Amino acid sequence: MAQMNWDEEKMLSAVSFARKAGKAVLGSESVKEAIRLGKAKCVLIAGDAAQNTKKSLINSCDFYQVNFAFCSDKNTMGMRLGREYCAAAAITDASFLKMLNGGGVLC
Repeated sequence: MAQMNWDEEKMLSAVSFARKAGKAVLGSESVKEAIRLGKAKCVLIAGDAAQNTKKSLINSCDFYQVNFAFCSDKNTMGMRLGREYCAAAAITDASFLKMLNGGGVLC
C-alpha cells in the first residue's frame, strides 16, 4: 500500500505492546505469511534488513495493500521487541490496531 512516516519510538512501543498481547508476529518469514493470509494490518521493516527481504516485504505490502514503515535497524527493533535482532514485525489484529491508532500512533 503506502510507506508511512511514523514516529519510530511510538511504532516500536506499539508493536512491543501488540506482541505482548499476542497480536503481532516477528520475523520476515512470519510477517510475509501474515501478509499473504490477510492477517497483517501494519508492517514494520528494519532499514538494514537484506535488500531481498525488504523488496519482498514491500512488494507483498503493496500487492495486499498493507501499510508499512521502516525502523532504523534490526538491533534496535530486536532490543525493543525482546529479541537479539528483528528484520520485520507486523500487527495482526485490526481491533488492536484501531485501539492503538486512537492515539495517532499507527496506520
